[in-house]
Amino acid sequence: MKKIDITLNKHYFHPKIKNSVTLFFVCIVWILGIVPAASQNPGFGSEKTSWHGFDRYDFVMDDQTLEITPIKSSKEEGDGVAVPKKGKRHCIVVVPQKAAPGNPWSWRGCYWDHQPQVEIELLKRGFYVAFITPDGSRMSPARQWDAWYAYLTEQHGLSKMPAFVGMSKGGVNAYTWAGANPDKVSCIYADNPGLYTEDIPMIAGLIQHDVPLLNVCGTLDFVLEHNTKVIENIYHQGGGRFSIMIKEGTGHGPHSLMDPKPIADFIEQHVRPDTTPRPDIVDDTFAKSHYYSTENSYIYLEKEDTYATCRGPQFTPCYDRYDEILKSTFRVTGMTVLVPKTGAAGKPWVFRGNRIGRDATAIDLALLAKGYYIVAAPITGGGPTQKEWDAVYQDMIDHGFSKKPALEGTGAGAGEAYAWAIQNPDKVSCIYAENPALRSIMGSGQGDRHLADELAPLAKAGVPILHECGSLDPWLDRDTRVAEKNYKALGGNFKVIIKQGEGHFATGRQDPKPVVDFIVAKTREPSSSPQNGHTSNDIEILKDIEVGRVGTRILHADIARPKTLPAAPMPAVMWIHGGAWSSGSHHEMQQTVQLANHGYLVLSIEYRLIDEAIWPAQIEDCKLGIRWLRENAAKYNIDPDRIGCWGTSAGGHLAALMGVTGDKPDLEGNGGSAGFSSCVQAVVDFCGPTVFDGRPETYSKFTDKMAGGTFEEKPDVYKQMSPLENVTPKACPFLIVNGEKDTTVPLHHAQLMTEALKKANVPVKLIIVKNAGHGYTFVAPRGSPPAEPSPSEVDAAVLKFLDANLKK
Repeated sequence: MKKIDITLNKHYFHPKIKNSVTLFFVCIVWILGIVPAASQNPGFGSEKTSWHGFDRYDFVMDDQTLEITPIKSSKEEGDGVAVPKKGKRHCIVVVPQKAAPGNPWSWRGCYWDHQPQVEIELLKRGFYVAFITPDGSRMSPARQWDAWYAYLTEQHGLSKMPAFVGMSKGGVNAYTWAGANPDKVSCIYADNPGLYTEDIPMIAGLIQHDVPLLNVCGTLDFVLEHNTKVIENIYHQGGGRFSIMIKEGTGHGPHSLMDPKPIADFIEQHVRPDTTPRPDIVDDTFAKSHYYSTENSYIYLEKEDTYATCRGPQFTPCYDRYDEILKSTFRVTGMTVLVPKTGAAGKPWVFRGNRIGRDATAIDLALLAKGYYIVAAPITGGGPTQKEWDAVYQDMIDHGFSKKPALEGTGAGAGEAYAWAIQNPDKVSCIYAENPALRSIMGSGQGDRHLADELAPLAKAGVPILHECGSLDPWLDRDTRVAEKNYKALGGNFKVIIKQGEGHFATGRQDPKPVVDFIVAKTREPSSSPQNGHTSNDIEILKDIEVGRVGTRILHADIARPKTLPAAPMPAVMWIHGGAWSSGSHHEMQQTVQLANHGYLVLSIEYRLIDEAIWPAQIEDCKLGIRWLRENAAKYNIDPDRIGCWGTSAGGHLAALMGVTGDKPDLEGNGGSAGFSSCVQAVVDFCGPTVFDGRPETYSKFTDKMAGGTFEEKPDVYKQMSPLENVTPKACPFLIVNGEKDTTVPLHHAQLMTEALKKANVPVKLIIVKNAGHGYTFVAPRGSPPAEPSPSEVDAAVLKFLDANLKK
């Protein structure tokens, strides 16, 4: 990196505030969800005063011994802070009237009580605010900051992931301490911050630990170009989340916003732990980063009567990105996956011929918003190879994704997409190319022939093609027009969109609608079978059926069933999706839809996720689904005495609990279909957690949130959530399947549940899939020995088990 000379003029850094102090925001200990008011909190001593209407506690720290002693601020200090004696530091904690769950707090880097509106707003939201005097003229954090952090987190139970607030040279403090302790910071709000040149390399650690940043600056700020914009470039290219607001017509001050809501929203959003689970398609060999647009928006700030240029993930959709990490000297990565917030029905995806850069395109963002995954194969060694593309394709369909993705590419990347499609025409739904150059490294094995002359396999397979080209692109006439002529002569569907006045590189904002409409229309699977390539004209899908209500909240389900109903009532299976109880959708029916081909009605139930409701909402909604099936048995031609349950991961946990709690009235809830039984006659549990004891390796990050407290705080709730703790001889027959190498829900969950069921004389079978990890399709990682039994063999075992128990 080019060395950047950064000079910070001390006269711009609030000369009226001498030996400034750092602001901390702290939360009271959270016990069983009940947090005492600040006035009742004895944890910070009795020497309290007031700060903007909230209780304030002051301390002095000895620089050498690090001893912290309570003191009482003087009347002369008011809301401010006095200069500490030599060898001492002044520390402050301000307490909210009622602490938010998790005890969040905010740490200001410098200039106590300067533009405090953000902290005041956070106090109203249940945050604590705290402060310690910074160091010397450079004002970089030293070991005293570490001692203060330990005092607040270890002795007073505050969150171990505070948010930072740093204004001007306070930004030095925020970025320096956070850079040295990236695992102890939830997020940073920096306002016209400074940053020393030697501290820039520490930015990489913040990216690695996924610490989101928000910088608020003025257009005329003298440190904007060589500080904030340097951080922005590094952060964005490194895959981190960096958002910025640049206020029009302001300089280095005034700091903050008169309306602090956007800043407080950012902090409140990011102090919560991210509970989004990794999708099944990526394992621990993939590194997570983020994918978003850096396009500017211009937002009016009413109280300042000016506008702010805003960009970054706080102001635009942001999606998770996963890159496979290879053992490469030059940091070459393998497969890349962009993940939508919620996957679309049928799990459609786009197979990309180009590597995915950091600047999000309008087409990518529009497809992600519609639930499409976007996947790029590796480019290693001499370039793209069919073997690597084949491996990525196989990995995707093994994990339940559509067997016919859209192929996409720009420039020569489009040529690679064409080369693979020509060899695999039956595996392609459509092709979209932007200013394509129809040549290919991958296709060189085909004799270096011009790909525009090799389109017959695609035309025979009926693959529709769309090109979007600039009228001045040099490849337009020599490639696109030739391909168009040849394809139409073969009877194929080929369309070209011309962008007048543009060359090979787009110069204006791209309207994604024509391309996205084309891809969505061509990848949409027949309504008779929208899931995972299971195409059968004999299956009917019913979407978003209302099965009950909790208050005003409507709960839905999707149904897959034979289009021609059998004469006799048929058995039913309820599918419960996974997603760590925090994500997923009832539209994700996975391979269960295949059961409809074998005479089953499959109901995929919607249940409330943990961001919406705590336990027992999740199991109540699942039991509602079974009761609804029985209430509507005659309408849907169901045998009410032959109903099973199948789930994966978090859904496997709920399915297992369904199988052992059929006689538990306290778990029924009041969503509807009262008076009908929620008992099931068979359970298929794919990698569902069964042990809940509060340990990190037993899903505690999610179960703490679902239970509304920790294992120590709510042992009875954890016992109620645990399938293992609820096993009785009344349980129904079980089939449990778990990957041998599952690191998300380790194998011992399945083994302990199996042993408990056997001890209770309940019929149970455990299938351990060798070489496989976590998921609803058990496959081995690429390059590893194949899974044993194979995914198709596991599906056959499931069908055999269900037939034995539901078709007696």
